[in-house]
Amino acid sequence: MSITEYDPWERYIVAYDSRKVQQVQVREHIDGIDLVETVTVKPYRVWEKTADGLVELHGEAAQQAMTDFWAQGDHENNINGETSR
Repeated sequence: MSITEYDPWERYIVAYDSRKVQQVQVREHIDGIDLVETVTVKPYRVWEKTADGLVELHGEAAQQAMTDFWAQGDHENNINGETSR
């Protein structure tokens, strides 16, 4: 097995999607007045590098790749004190 099978940053590409999604939340303010908040986000997309090129991941496979990807960053940050990538 090669090193890329263990290193999520070498195995996956994580990027923002080009579309924007607006989320609306209603929450109660201290005064009893409902506040409406809107937040615009750009969802992530995940691709796996394969011998044939890139394959976009969806569902649980994408979630697992994101978990591995961010966990690797946290691990390196804890070891080095800063993220080098």
